[in-house]
Amino acid sequence: MKKLGEAFAQNTAGFDVQMAPNPATSVVTINYTASAKMPTSVHVLDVEGVTVLSLDLGIQQNGSTQISIDKLASGVYIVELTFGSDKVVRRLVKE
Repeated sequence: MKKLGEAFAQNTAGFDVQMAPNPATSVVTINYTASAKMPTSVHVLDVEGVTVLSLDLGIQQNGSTQISIDKLASGVYIVELTFGSDKVVRRLVKE
């Protein structure tokens, strides 16, 4: 059986996503590269699957964005980066 972190550490083919720091206290930086320009968005979900933060990044191929998480409660969150119809999922720990 995979641990929770292992399940969310897989990359979708053609996408590179790096998120730091993790664990974080107030701000998380996400760097991403896709295989082509496409509509890009970021969604942060709590462990129950409820979206607590959503950002539309426009049509992107690569870039960097900072997410303020200081108003979120401490705990585990799921960060979804959507590139067109593909999704990359990461686990985020808020201290």
